[in-house]
Amino acid sequence: MLHLQKRLLLSRHQWLLTLTRFAASTASSSASPGHAPFAVADYLAASCHLTRNQALRASRKLSHFKSPSKPDAVLAALSGFGFTPQDIAAAVIRHPELLCCKVDKTLALRFAALKDHGLSASQIARLLVLDPRGFLQPAIVSKLKYYVHLFGSVDDLVKAIPHSRNLLSADLENVVKPNVRRLEDQVRLAVSRDPGVLTVSKDKALRVSKFLMSVVRLDPEYIAYTPAMLKFCLQGRHIPRHYVMKFLKANGLLKHDRSYYSAVVVTEKVFMERFICPFKEAAPHLAEDYAAARRGEVPSRFIL
Repeated sequence: MLHLQKRLLLSRHQWLLTLTRFAASTASSSASPGHAPFAVADYLAASCHLTRNQALRASRKLSHFKSPSKPDAVLAALSGFGFTPQDIAAAVIRHPELLCCKVDKTLALRFAALKDHGLSASQIARLLVLDPRGFLQPAIVSKLKYYVHLFGSVDDLVKAIPHSRNLLSADLENVVKPNVRRLEDQVRLAVSRDPGVLTVSKDKALRVSKFLMSVVRLDPEYIAYTPAMLKFCLQGRHIPRHYVMKFLKANGLLKHDRSYYSAVVVTEKVFMERFICPFKEAAPHLAEDYAAARRGEVPSRFIL
């Protein structure tokens, strides 16, 4: 009996020892580099040139990735289409799910469709960077046709998107078009208040009104009661002065309730005296950025 008990104790000891060794071996194997889980944040930092903080934020939406195969395919396709590393990084930061799309059924089709409609590679890249979510939608081509007609050109559309990033994603039939029709009514009211608006083409009045409502966030009624704003050039006055106002308010240099109208109706000399010169020390590049904006450029300091 005593001999049997010793054998049982010995067998139990050997079984526990074997189990312990197996557990240790498994833990060591799972911790080895060859079996490490796919580190999404590290991948984004290395392959998409994101900062550590940007990569960590983006990785939360890509936690389902188990390997780099799908994002590798997307990055290879984007590079093949001519997108720069800076373009790709900016698009991934804005919409990390871009790396989840199917190259053949989504990305390649969108790129080919836009190219067939006369967009250059740089214009397509700009659209992707500004609104990756909208870029991937099947309706991107029909929306583009409508917006180009509304804004006058692809370049003018591209300049408007930074101020209203949901333009390409917005519901065209149920949101955008009803708002434009509403603007047409406001333009008619503006004409009744200031007949001089009749010297402005309908297309220009609608483009300016659309900019004032969707970008500057002015109420249509306010636009109708201040019709003089419709006379000013969108590129030469509205857009660059809006950039300046937005920059000054965002940096605490101008009160948020400061009227846009007060900035847009004054002469160039008065605008410089009131909104540029007083901030030479606090914003030393403001004058050159404003001048660049008047030339149709979008200075990086104005992208807020």
